[in-house]
Amino acid sequence: MRRAADAANSLNFSRSIMFHVKHSFEITGFQLKIAAIVAMTCNHVANVFGALLPEPLDFALYAVGGVTFPIMAFLLVEGYAHTSDLRKYALRLAGFAVVSQIPYYLVFQWPLNVLFTLLIGLGILWLCDRFNSGVGLIAALAGTVLLQGVVDWGTTGLVIIYLFATLRGVKRGSAGKPSDVPAIIGTMAIPMAVTCFSAIRFSNLHVLGYALVGYTIATLLLCGYRGRRGRPMKWFFYAYYPLHLFVIWVAIVILL
Repeated sequence: MRRAADAANSLNFSRSIMFHVKHSFEITGFQLKIAAIVAMTCNHVANVFGALLPEPLDFALYAVGGVTFPIMAFLLVEGYAHTSDLRKYALRLAGFAVVSQIPYYLVFQWPLNVLFTLLIGLGILWLCDRFNSGVGLIAALAGTVLLQGVVDWGTTGLVIIYLFATLRGVKRGSAGKPSDVPAIIGTMAIPMAVTCFSAIRFSNLHVLGYALVGYTIATLLLCGYRGRRGRPMKWFFYAYYPLHLFVIWVAIVILL
């Protein structure tokens, strides 16, 4: 009897440890946003000042930049699912997209900034709910073809947004499964494959790092998300985008 009790206690202890390990790695929405803006800043610094930086540092900053858009796309889908007023959400996104275009143009000249990509992606999510996922897929593919070179992340951005929503079964009012690992990995496999192919084709080590390092980190972070928002600081994250671009433009005026 004592051996049986010891065995049961040992099993319970093992289960407790496994439960703790399984649930200890949890990423909140706030932490995802922090990761996205840090990675975005690294990417923009590498794109603008890469020639002034040591090659290893330039490579590292550019590679980390790959974390940015997958997280932005994922959070857009989450925001769409949870918003109580889609119209206000779209207008807020559109407003910051327009305001951000001024410093974005000063730094990069062209194309339209990534907030426009997210705004178009929001429209695709609405089409998926209003009609069906087939219509959304057609819109995502058409947008990818037509807007390539017109909006930032026009190459695969709209497809990523569509896949995050569809593979996770996300609709407005229902966020699906936040930590649906197969859906997240399945979504990320497409941009990783496309970007790796492009990097190998043009022998671009930086772009290869962008895919293999940045996308892998983004995938791991998204797999740790459990649906908790964390600190509610959405206005900070909206405002950070145009402000950091303006700071980079000032640095360009001073340094270049």
